[in-house]
Amino acid sequence: MSEEQILKLVKEHFQEGGVREEDQRKVCEEYELTMDEDLRSKFEDWKKAEEEFARIQKGAMGTVIEED
Repeated sequence: MSEEQILKLVKEHFQEGGVREEDQRKVCEEYELTMDEDLRSKFEDWKKAEEEFARIQKGAMGTVIEED
């Protein structure tokens, strides 16, 4: 699909009152893009994982585990 064809499809969708989420997800999947909503979810998951990693690194009774 050429860039002109893509732009034509996008214009048609916007003229019809917007783009459906289903269509957005289809385009994102086809062109390996990520929707903003999905990025927010992944960021929240990442923050939780970082917090858990920091908690585990502290070790028992708040001591810091050092690598030798």
